[in-house]
Amino acid sequence: MDKEQMMKERHEVLEALEGSLQEELIAAKLNTPEEGHGTEVLTVIFPELGIDGDGAVGELFFLPIVSDEMAVQHFATVLTIADEIGEDQYPALYEAISYINFRLPCGAYALDDESGSLVFKLTVPMPAELSKEDLLNEMNICSGNAVAAADQYMDLLLRMLDGDSSMDDVRAAFEG
Repeated sequence: MDKEQMMKERHEVLEALEGSLQEELIAAKLNTPEEGHGTEVLTVIFPELGIDGDGAVGELFFLPIVSDEMAVQHFATVLTIADEIGEDQYPALYEAISYINFRLPCGAYALDDESGSLVFKLTVPMPAELSKEDLLNEMNICSGNAVAAADQYMDLLLRMLDGDSSMDDVRAAFEG
């Protein structure tokens, strides 16, 4: 499939995903960059994630196309769980994130040094030749898995940010 055709299909499935999320009353907005500059990103507000219902802002997008001969494309879901994290909190969070990530079956928590945000990221390879319907289905699965995985341990990390838990609490969450 040529690059232009793949870009067109990606746009159409991102629009379809935006529409289906909006039908479910989930805030979603497709951000289309100027032609040839950047990546289309579907921004989604996932409300009520975590015990306290803090929620997360998601960015759903395809990684750039590197050639017309690509057999695999990659779809990413990045959830921003917390922002404006102080650098003094980084060491404890890095330790907790490392401990949790080692035990996760997919995806990973990370600290984005540029924005000072705590994020969860899941990137999934998908065949480039999927039909639009199959691609949309896979995108829904990917973003759903990212939300479920992030939701599972985000409270531990948020409590660490608030000073209400420690590395001992993180370890204890995996015992039993």
